[in-house]
Amino acid sequence: MGEPRTLRDVLQQFDSVIAPAGATKSKIDRQALKERLDIVERRCQQQYIIWLSILAIAFIFAVLVVWLLLDNPKHAVAVIGATGLTVGTILPKLRQVEREISRIRLFSALAVSVSDDQLPPMVKVLVNKL
Repeated sequence: MGEPRTLRDVLQQFDSVIAPAGATKSKIDRQALKERLDIVERRCQQQYIIWLSILAIAFIFAVLVVWLLLDNPKHAVAVIGATGLTVGTILPKLRQVEREISRIRLFSALAVSVSDDQLPPMVKVLVNKL
């Protein structure tokens, strides 16, 4: 499996850790887990910045076009409508990335506070829930 892209990918990697004899490991390497969570969180933050930038560019473009087309209201209305569609497409993506970042931060806080015996069952439950 390649580099993880979501919290679920990270949890699946740690849920399926198998020992050499074929038995499931009962202890999870917390440092490796934290490193992978940090990688995914950085990737999500980059995605968030990209989506936010696209949203800002669309808004600025719409304002400029409407301002330039003040004497032609039909075109201005069309641009405002197109901007509405663009915003309607971008906002759910922004919200999705925000939720992923929140889940990662929440899981990171929980992972630090639970014992070594509690972490594997918690990972298994979250893999099934996400």
